Amino acid sequence: MTLLNFHKANYVIDFFDWIDDSLLALNIVHNSSEIEESDWIDDHFRESLAYIQAREEGDNVIKMLKARSTAVKRLAGEPEQWKSFASSGIPLMSIAKIDELMDEILLISTTYLDSEKQIENKIAFLKSIESIVEQLPSSHFRHDFTQQDIDTIRPIWLNGDSLKQLLARSRYLLFKKESLWTASQKQRAEILFREYPDIKKAYYLSMQLGLIYHQAKTKDVALTRLARWYDQVDKSGFLSFGTIARTIQSHYLNIINFFDKRSTNAASESFNAKIKAFREQFRGVRDKAFFLFRLSKLFA
Repeated sequence: MTLLNFHKANYVIDFFDWIDDSLLALNIVHNSSEIEESDWIDDHFRESLAYIQAREEGDNVIKMLKARSTAVKRLAGEPEQWKSFASSGIPLMSIAKIDELMDEILLISTTYLDSEKQIENKIAFLKSIESIVEQLPSSHFRHDFTQQDIDTIRPIWLNGDSLKQLLARSRYLLFKKESLWTASQKQRAEILFREYPDIKKAYYLSMQLGLIYHQAKTKDVALTRLARWYDQVDKSGFLSFGTIARTIQSHYLNIINFFDKRSTNAASESFNAKIKAFREQFRGVRDKAFFLFRLSKLFA
Protein backbone atom coordinates (compact mmCIF):
# COMPACT_ATOMS: atom_id res chain seq x y z
CA MET A 1 0.00 0.00 0.00
CA THR A 2 1.41 3.40 -1.03
CA LEU A 3 1.54 6.29 1.44
CA LEU A 4 -1.29 8.08 -0.42
CA ASN A 5 -3.54 5.02 -0.33
CA PHE A 6 -2.69 4.53 3.35
CA HIS A 7 -3.85 8.07 4.19
CA LYS A 8 -7.00 7.62 2.09
CA ALA A 9 -7.83 4.41 3.95
CA ASN A 10 -7.34 6.16 7.29
CA TYR A 11 -9.59 9.00 6.14
CA VAL A 12 -12.40 6.56 5.25
CA ILE A 13 -12.03 4.75 8.58
CA ASP A 14 -12.11 8.06 10.49
CA PHE A 15 -15.18 9.18 8.56
CA PHE A 16 -17.20 6.07 9.38
CA ASP A 17 -16.00 6.12 13.00
CA TRP A 18 -17.38 9.65 13.25
CA ILE A 19 -20.69 8.64 11.58
CA ASP A 20 -21.14 5.58 13.83
CA ASP A 21 -20.33 7.42 17.08
CA SER A 22 -22.64 10.30 16.14
CA LEU A 23 -25.52 7.94 15.28
CA LEU A 24 -25.08 6.05 18.54
CA ALA A 25 -25.15 9.31 20.54
CA LEU A 26 -28.25 10.53 18.65
CA ASN A 27 -30.03 7.21 19.23
CA ILE A 28 -29.40 7.71 22.96
CA VAL A 29 -30.73 11.28 22.82
CA HIS A 30 -33.90 10.22 20.96
CA ASN A 31 -34.41 7.11 23.14
CA SER A 32 -34.38 4.98 20.01
CA SER A 33 -33.46 1.59 21.44
CA GLU A 34 -35.36 -0.63 18.97
CA ILE A 35 -33.17 -2.03 16.23
CA GLU A 36 -35.37 -1.02 13.29
CA GLU A 37 -36.64 2.20 14.81
CA SER A 38 -35.22 5.19 12.91
CA ASP A 39 -38.04 7.69 12.40
CA TRP A 40 -36.06 10.35 14.24
CA ILE A 41 -33.59 10.39 11.34
CA ASP A 42 -36.24 11.84 9.03
CA ASP A 43 -37.15 14.55 11.52
CA HIS A 44 -33.54 15.32 12.40
CA PHE A 45 -31.89 15.35 8.97
CA ARG A 46 -34.58 16.44 6.45
CA GLU A 47 -34.31 20.02 7.72
CA SER A 48 -30.52 19.95 7.83
CA LEU A 49 -28.23 21.89 5.46
CA ALA A 50 -26.61 18.63 4.31
CA TYR A 51 -30.00 17.26 3.12
CA ILE A 52 -30.87 20.48 1.32
CA GLN A 53 -27.49 20.63 -0.43
CA ALA A 54 -27.79 16.98 -1.48
CA ARG A 55 -30.96 17.80 -3.50
CA GLU A 56 -32.00 14.67 -5.46
CA GLU A 57 -29.55 12.52 -3.50
CA GLY A 58 -31.02 13.61 -0.16
CA ASP A 59 -33.33 10.60 0.11
CA ASN A 60 -30.41 8.28 -0.56
CA VAL A 61 -28.46 9.95 2.27
CA ILE A 62 -31.44 9.39 4.61
CA LYS A 63 -31.62 5.70 3.57
CA MET A 64 -27.88 5.30 4.14
CA LEU A 65 -28.13 6.87 7.60
CA LYS A 66 -31.07 4.64 8.55
CA ALA A 67 -29.22 1.52 7.40
CA ARG A 68 -26.09 2.62 9.21
CA SER A 69 -28.09 3.40 12.37
CA THR A 70 -29.55 -0.11 12.34
CA ALA A 71 -26.07 -1.59 11.93
CA VAL A 72 -24.71 0.61 14.76
CA LYS A 73 -27.46 -0.57 17.15
CA ARG A 74 -26.72 -4.20 16.37
CA LEU A 75 -23.01 -3.60 16.84
CA ALA A 76 -23.53 -1.78 20.16
CA GLY A 77 -25.62 -4.61 21.62
CA GLU A 78 -27.72 -4.01 24.73
CA PRO A 79 -29.03 -0.40 25.05
CA GLU A 80 -27.95 -0.32 28.73
CA GLN A 81 -24.30 -0.12 27.68
CA TRP A 82 -24.67 2.48 24.92
CA LYS A 83 -23.99 5.44 27.22
CA SER A 84 -20.73 3.92 28.46
CA PHE A 85 -19.68 3.29 24.85
CA ALA A 86 -20.52 6.85 23.79
CA SER A 87 -18.64 8.40 26.73
CA SER A 88 -15.56 6.15 26.47
CA GLY A 89 -13.95 8.10 23.64
CA ILE A 90 -13.17 4.82 21.84
CA PRO A 91 -14.71 4.41 18.35
CA LEU A 92 -17.55 1.88 18.25
CA MET A 93 -15.79 -0.37 15.72
CA SER A 94 -12.79 -0.59 18.03
CA ILE A 95 -15.04 -1.36 21.01
CA ALA A 96 -16.54 -4.25 19.04
CA LYS A 97 -13.04 -5.52 18.20
CA ILE A 98 -12.00 -5.28 21.87
CA ASP A 99 -15.07 -7.32 22.82
CA GLU A 100 -14.06 -9.92 20.22
CA LEU A 101 -10.53 -10.08 21.64
CA MET A 102 -11.61 -10.07 25.31
CA ASP A 103 -10.57 -13.71 25.97
CA GLU A 104 -7.09 -12.96 24.67
CA ILE A 105 -6.89 -9.76 26.74
CA LEU A 106 -7.92 -11.64 29.90
CA LEU A 107 -5.28 -14.29 29.22
CA ILE A 108 -2.58 -11.61 28.79
CA SER A 109 -3.67 -9.92 32.04
CA THR A 110 -3.77 -13.19 33.98
CA THR A 111 -0.33 -14.18 32.71
CA TYR A 112 1.15 -10.90 33.94
CA LEU A 113 -0.64 -10.99 37.31
CA ASP A 114 0.69 -14.52 37.90
CA SER A 115 4.24 -13.50 36.98
CA GLU A 116 6.95 -12.06 39.24
CA LYS A 117 6.19 -8.60 37.76
CA GLN A 118 9.84 -7.97 36.96
CA ILE A 119 10.91 -5.71 34.11
CA GLU A 120 10.94 -8.57 31.59
CA ASN A 121 7.37 -9.51 32.58
CA LYS A 122 6.25 -5.91 32.12
CA ILE A 123 7.91 -5.69 28.71
CA ALA A 124 6.24 -8.95 27.61
CA PHE A 125 2.89 -7.61 28.89
CA LEU A 126 3.31 -4.37 26.93
CA LYS A 127 4.25 -6.24 23.75
CA SER A 128 1.11 -8.36 24.06
CA ILE A 129 -1.10 -5.31 24.63
CA GLU A 130 0.53 -3.54 21.68
CA SER A 131 -0.35 -6.51 19.45
CA ILE A 132 -3.99 -6.15 20.62
CA VAL A 133 -4.02 -2.41 19.90
CA GLU A 134 -2.58 -2.98 16.41
CA GLN A 135 -5.65 -5.09 15.58
CA LEU A 136 -8.08 -2.25 16.37
CA PRO A 137 -9.51 -0.78 13.14
CA SER A 138 -9.50 2.91 14.14
CA SER A 139 -6.67 5.10 12.82
CA HIS A 140 -6.47 6.76 16.26
CA PHE A 141 -4.35 3.81 17.36
CA ARG A 142 -1.86 4.05 14.49
CA HIS A 143 1.62 5.56 14.92
CA ASP A 144 4.71 6.33 12.86
CA PHE A 145 7.30 4.80 15.21
CA THR A 146 9.54 2.01 13.99
CA GLN A 147 9.71 -1.23 15.92
CA GLN A 148 13.29 -0.40 16.86
CA ASP A 149 12.12 2.91 18.38
CA ILE A 150 9.43 1.13 20.40
CA ASP A 151 11.85 -1.53 21.65
CA THR A 152 14.21 1.24 22.80
CA ILE A 153 11.55 3.42 24.43
CA ARG A 154 9.62 0.64 26.19
CA PRO A 155 12.16 -0.32 28.93
CA ILE A 156 13.14 3.32 29.48
CA TRP A 157 9.50 4.26 29.97
CA LEU A 158 8.95 1.38 32.40
CA ASN A 159 12.08 2.20 34.36
CA GLY A 160 11.56 5.95 34.28
CA ASP A 161 15.19 6.76 33.32
CA SER A 162 16.79 8.24 30.24
CA LEU A 163 20.04 6.56 29.18
CA LYS A 164 22.03 9.38 30.81
CA GLN A 165 20.04 9.05 34.04
CA LEU A 166 20.39 5.27 33.88
CA LEU A 167 24.18 5.56 33.90
CA ALA A 168 24.21 8.11 36.72
CA ARG A 169 21.79 6.19 38.95
CA SER A 170 23.46 2.82 38.40
CA ARG A 171 26.85 3.71 39.85
CA TYR A 172 25.89 2.65 43.37
CA LEU A 173 24.66 -0.82 42.42
CA LEU A 174 27.94 -1.49 40.62
CA PHE A 175 29.77 -1.31 43.97
CA LYS A 176 27.49 -3.94 45.53
CA LYS A 177 27.22 -7.68 45.12
CA GLU A 178 24.30 -8.84 43.02
CA SER A 179 22.77 -10.62 46.02
CA LEU A 180 22.52 -7.28 47.87
CA TRP A 181 20.66 -5.42 45.11
CA THR A 182 17.18 -4.11 45.87
CA ALA A 183 14.26 -4.90 43.54
CA SER A 184 14.58 -1.54 41.76
CA GLN A 185 18.34 -1.98 41.42
CA LYS A 186 17.81 -5.39 39.83
CA GLN A 187 15.50 -3.83 37.25
CA ARG A 188 17.90 -0.98 36.59
CA ALA A 189 20.87 -3.38 36.31
CA GLU A 190 19.01 -5.53 33.80
CA ILE A 191 18.38 -2.53 31.55
CA LEU A 192 21.90 -1.18 32.09
CA PHE A 193 23.56 -4.47 31.18
CA ARG A 194 21.33 -4.91 28.13
CA GLU A 195 22.12 -1.41 26.84
CA TYR A 196 25.81 -1.49 27.83
CA PRO A 197 27.20 -5.06 27.66
CA ASP A 198 30.77 -3.82 28.34
CA ILE A 199 29.67 -2.53 31.76
CA LYS A 200 28.15 -5.94 32.49
CA LYS A 201 31.40 -7.68 31.57
CA ALA A 202 33.49 -5.27 33.68
CA TYR A 203 31.14 -5.61 36.67
CA TYR A 204 31.34 -9.41 36.72
CA LEU A 205 35.12 -9.32 36.28
CA SER A 206 35.46 -7.12 39.37
CA MET A 207 33.03 -9.31 41.34
CA GLN A 208 34.95 -12.44 40.35
CA LEU A 209 38.15 -11.00 41.76
CA GLY A 210 36.46 -10.34 45.10
CA LEU A 211 34.98 -13.86 45.16
CA ILE A 212 38.46 -15.35 44.82
CA TYR A 213 39.41 -13.83 48.20
CA HIS A 214 36.13 -14.83 49.81
CA GLN A 215 35.81 -18.40 48.50
CA ALA A 216 39.30 -19.78 47.89
CA LYS A 217 40.58 -21.77 50.89
CA THR A 218 44.11 -22.69 49.80
CA LYS A 219 46.97 -21.12 47.87
CA ASP A 220 46.70 -23.58 44.98
CA VAL A 221 43.00 -22.89 44.41
CA ALA A 222 43.54 -19.15 44.70
CA LEU A 223 46.50 -19.18 42.30
CA THR A 224 44.49 -21.14 39.71
CA ARG A 225 41.52 -18.75 39.97
CA LEU A 226 43.76 -15.70 39.80
CA ALA A 227 45.39 -17.07 36.65
CA ARG A 228 41.99 -17.65 35.04
CA TRP A 229 40.84 -14.18 36.06
CA TYR A 230 44.02 -12.63 34.62
CA ASP A 231 43.38 -14.47 31.36
CA GLN A 232 39.79 -13.17 31.20
CA VAL A 233 40.98 -9.60 31.82
CA ASP A 234 43.59 -9.96 29.09
CA LYS A 235 40.95 -11.17 26.59
CA SER A 236 38.45 -8.49 27.57
CA GLY A 237 40.72 -5.68 26.45
CA PHE A 238 39.67 -3.39 29.32
CA LEU A 239 42.55 -0.99 30.00
CA SER A 240 41.04 -0.03 33.36
CA PHE A 241 41.98 -3.47 34.72
CA GLY A 242 45.57 -3.12 33.49
CA THR A 243 47.07 -1.81 36.74
CA ILE A 244 45.67 -4.51 39.00
CA ALA A 245 46.38 -7.21 36.42
CA ARG A 246 50.05 -6.15 36.23
CA THR A 247 50.23 -6.03 40.04
CA ILE A 248 48.95 -9.59 40.28
CA GLN A 249 51.35 -10.73 37.58
CA SER A 250 54.34 -9.16 39.35
CA HIS A 251 53.49 -9.98 42.98
CA TYR A 252 51.27 -13.05 42.85
CA LEU A 253 53.60 -15.04 45.13
CA ASN A 254 53.23 -12.44 47.88
CA ILE A 255 49.52 -11.97 47.20
CA ILE A 256 48.64 -15.62 47.68
CA ASN A 257 50.34 -15.62 51.11
CA PHE A 258 47.06 -14.15 52.30
CA PHE A 259 45.50 -17.61 52.01
CA ASP A 260 47.84 -19.11 54.63
CA LYS A 261 46.15 -17.46 57.59
CA ARG A 262 43.79 -15.12 55.70
CA SER A 263 45.32 -12.12 57.44
CA THR A 264 46.14 -8.73 55.92
CA ASN A 265 48.12 -5.65 56.86
CA ALA A 266 44.89 -3.70 57.44
CA ALA A 267 45.76 -3.09 61.11
CA SER A 268 49.18 -1.62 60.31
CA GLU A 269 47.69 0.55 57.54
CA SER A 270 45.08 1.82 59.97
CA PHE A 271 47.70 2.63 62.59
CA ASN A 272 49.82 4.38 59.96
CA ALA A 273 46.82 6.57 59.05
CA LYS A 274 46.38 7.51 62.72
CA ILE A 275 50.06 8.53 62.99
CA LYS A 276 49.78 10.72 59.90
CA ALA A 277 46.63 12.38 61.22
CA PHE A 278 48.29 12.99 64.61
CA ARG A 279 51.38 14.51 62.93
CA GLU A 280 49.27 16.81 60.73
CA GLN A 281 47.69 18.37 63.83
CA PHE A 282 51.11 19.93 64.69
CA ARG A 283 52.08 20.86 61.12
CA GLY A 284 54.98 18.40 61.23
CA VAL A 285 57.38 17.07 63.89
CA ARG A 286 60.52 18.81 65.15
CA ASP A 287 61.42 16.60 68.14
CA LYS A 288 61.14 13.03 66.88
CA ALA A 289 62.01 11.43 70.24
CA PHE A 290 59.27 13.34 72.06
CA PHE A 291 56.82 12.61 69.21
CA LEU A 292 57.48 8.86 69.50
CA PHE A 293 57.10 9.13 73.27
CA ARG A 294 53.67 10.70 72.88
CA LEU A 295 52.66 8.03 70.36
CA SER A 296 53.62 5.27 72.75
CA LYS A 297 51.56 6.85 75.51
CA LEU A 298 48.48 7.43 73.29
CA PHE A 299 48.40 4.27 71.21
CA ALA A 300 50.46 1.66 73.10
